[in-house]
Amino acid sequence: MEQPKVQPKVLLIVGPRERFSHTRNSLESIYNDTDYPFDLVYVDVCSPAPIRHYLEEQAQQRQFKLLHTNYYISPNQARNVGLRYLLSQGQDRYQYVVMIENDVIVRPGWLTKLVECAEETGAAVVGPLTCIGHPAHQVIHNAGGKSQIITKAKGDRVERHIFQSAALTGKAVAEVPEKLHRKKQTMSSSTVCWCGRPCSRKRVCSMKEC
Repeated sequence: MEQPKVQPKVLLIVGPRERFSHTRNSLESIYNDTDYPFDLVYVDVCSPAPIRHYLEEQAQQRQFKLLHTNYYISPNQARNVGLRYLLSQGQDRYQYVVMIENDVIVRPGWLTKLVECAEETGAAVVGPLTCIGHPAHQVIHNAGGKSQIITKAKGDRVERHIFQSAALTGKAVAEVPEKLHRKKQTMSSSTVCWCGRPCSRKRVCSMKEC
């Protein structure tokens, strides 16, 4: 008899962007619109008292891990706080780690699609289509793109420049449906949301904080 396939375990790490006002809507969206099982670590970076109290209530009610800092830290510093907690619990516990910011509103099925893409393609990092503005999910913020280091010889020196180009930024989702499909990219919207495989986790466990 064929054994049922075991679903990969996923840990979500929620960290800050540059605002706290969407904390409640974002967290409720994650829990209401995610149909794939997950554990959650929330990194609270010295948020205002009402938001902090809300998060403490939700952590108790929903049984997620809430980590506090006593002062504001950058998004990458907050991600590192979450990653250090993960490593302290044993990094082999989860097959995927998803970084998501505290103002993101997700669409139903989002996490299932990320895991399916990673499993089917073997990609080390998978990024979703991200949108911006209101109403939600209508104007593209990032649909992948290109990122590369260009090396140039200048006299006796070698200069390296980072070149990045985001795809379809500012386009309406409804105008470009034929361009919105799974494809290999050299850049993802790593600041908003991304899903990493275990093989890449050691490379992101100390994310650049400057």
